[in-house]
Amino acid sequence: MKTFMRCALVILLPLVMKYSAKAQQYASPATQCVQGYYDANNYNWLTYRNTCNEAVHVTMVSGDGSNVGAIDLGPGRHDGPGLTAREVRAIGGMEAFPCPADYTAVAADDSPLRRQVSAYRCKKSY
Repeated sequence: MKTFMRCALVILLPLVMKYSAKAQQYASPATQCVQGYYDANNYNWLTYRNTCNEAVHVTMVSGDGSNVGAIDLGPGRHDGPGLTAREVRAIGGMEAFPCPADYTAVAADDSPLRRQVSAYRCKKSY
């Protein structure tokens, strides 16, 4: 019986670990942590501020898809794409897709964001 249990454990443990790791590869978006504004102290450029106590990774995508980028923001930190309000309007707006640190915003099919989407998820960056 002990031998059977050991064999079962050896066979089942890798499967359990595989599915456990897969479940952990996604996290909830950190939308509540990022505030966008035009910073009067920095040329009135579009700026994103992390208002949470955890670091975040922010993917930024323009409305016309011509600008895609990302920034990492520590707690209380701010940064942005270096665009004025006029420049942002010219590219159809700029949308931020924040995720916890070490996660990246992806579309529903797991493809990288290349255009603005109504829903996204955060996938573990390896």
